[in-house]
Amino acid sequence: MDKFIINGGRPLAGEIEVRGSKNAATPILAACLLTEEPCEIDNLPLIEDVFRIIEILKSMGVEIEWTGQRKIKVQAKNINPGQIDQHKVCQLRSSILIIGGLLGRFDDFKIGHPGGCIIGSRPVETHFEALIKLGINVSEENNFYQIKKNDSQDSVSRKIVLKEFSVTATENVLMASVLRPGKTILRIAAAEPHVKELAVFLNKMGARISGVGAHEIEI
Repeated sequence: MDKFIINGGRPLAGEIEVRGSKNAATPILAACLLTEEPCEIDNLPLIEDVFRIIEILKSMGVEIEWTGQRKIKVQAKNINPGQIDQHKVCQLRSSILIIGGLLGRFDDFKIGHPGGCIIGSRPVETHFEALIKLGINVSEENNFYQIKKNDSQDSVSRKIVLKEFSVTATENVLMASVLRPGKTILRIAAAEPHVKELAVFLNKMGARISGVGAHEIEI
C-alpha cells in the first residue's frame, strides 16, 4: 500500500501562490450572464471544467478575452441561449449553473441534462423544486429541460427551503433571485466558501445578499 512518511520537527518558511478555486470559478462565470456589462475575473484555475464552461458561454455569444495568464474579461451583451452547445452542456455537471444565470435575462429557454444527469436520479431535483417555488416552470422534453417563467405570480414563493444542503442549488437560487422584484429567503442553504465567493461577486454587481455563511440567506 502506498504511504506518505513525514519527518517533522523542521521550521517552515517561504511563499506559495494560492490558485483560484474551480468551485468558485464556475458559478461566477455563470453569473456573468446576468449583466450586459463587462466582468473581469482574476486568478482563474486553468483546468478542464473552467475551459468547458467558458466554451459553453462562448457558444451563446458571450465575448471572452484573456487579459492575463489567469485573468479574463467576460461580456454577455448579445447572447442567444438558443445557440448554446448542448453537447458541451451534457459533458459538464456544473453547467446546471447556466440556468440561474440565464433566468435573469430570459423567460424561456432549454438546456440539456447537465453532465448527463436525469431528473429523479440525481440531485438536480433540488434545483428544480426550488426554481418552481420561484415561479419557474420546469419540464422535460426530448432529453432537454425546458425552463420557462410562470406568468402567474400567485405561485411564486418568497421563502424557499431546500430539501438538502446543495451547493449548486444554493448558487442557482442566488442567481435566479437577484433580478426579481422583492425579497427572497433561502433556508437550508449551503455555507461553503465558494457560495460566499459567488455572493460577494453578485453584491459587487449590485445585488443585496446577506446571511451568506449561515444556512439562511436573504436576497
